[in-house]
Amino acid sequence: MTSCSLSMVGSLMILLTYVAWEDMRSTVRRMLVFLSLGDFFVALGNLFGVVYDIHANSKSVYCKIQSFITTGFSMYTFLWTMFIGIYMLLIITKRKRTAMKLIPLFHLITLFVPLIIVCVAMAYGALGYSMQSGTRDWCWISDHYMIYQPHFEQPLTSILFWQIVAGKGIEIFAYIVTPIVYLFSRRELGTNESSSLFMDYQILTIQDIDRKLILIPLIFFGARVWGTIRFLGVSTGLTVIKCQFWLAVLQGFGDSAQGFFNAILFVALTRKIRDKFKLLLCCKEEKELESWERFVK
Repeated sequence: MTSCSLSMVGSLMILLTYVAWEDMRSTVRRMLVFLSLGDFFVALGNLFGVVYDIHANSKSVYCKIQSFITTGFSMYTFLWTMFIGIYMLLIITKRKRTAMKLIPLFHLITLFVPLIIVCVAMAYGALGYSMQSGTRDWCWISDHYMIYQPHFEQPLTSILFWQIVAGKGIEIFAYIVTPIVYLFSRRELGTNESSSLFMDYQILTIQDIDRKLILIPLIFFGARVWGTIRFLGVSTGLTVIKCQFWLAVLQGFGDSAQGFFNAILFVALTRKIRDKFKLLLCCKEEKELESWERFVK
């Protein structure tokens, strides 16, 4: 519950700083806002799972709705994490026109790919409560339903199939792509930041925000890897039973924590935003002092 609440607050902080100050509305920041919206709803869905007592009943409408929200928005955040890295790499390598043309495509992919997947999964009855698929106490892929195709004796889809399609496939792909893209971006920044020809507004914005660039994939990996370890352990039959409890604890915290850590990076550790908050607080104190002086007089 703590990580869910912190992540929701952190995501809202990124959104509010973007809305409140016009000079913070760079393209990179706007993409971070979309990522933060995904983080917010992932945390919200997981919070529902903590607040309510979910019994092992895959027919529960509540559990299906929670699975729909958390599964869809998890894929949404995986895709935005990759696409932000791709965008920054294109900007840094002076392919701004290509980067700007790709933004509408990014929106289409991040919106419709997760939506189509979770809608199809819902239609097939694949979403629900799982007791033995490595996600105990999570509403994700139900192990109470095996979906059969009328013309075949074998199951049309297995639990493992839906787990890969509805999240883990995109997540593992993001584990591979995201570090590569961000490392290339970091290297290009280091190579070109001393060049006077490299100092246009977009680059300066990226340099200001993303000297912490390398931390984005580390946060993503560090937050989400525990659930993947559980998934791989159960799927391959590896012995991870001894540490299942701690993996579950880490997964419960990490799956909801990305919004919180992103807020630390891009709000608390961003000097420009800290200065704005200081100025805002100082102005408020001055106004309160003036009001008090007028009242005393």
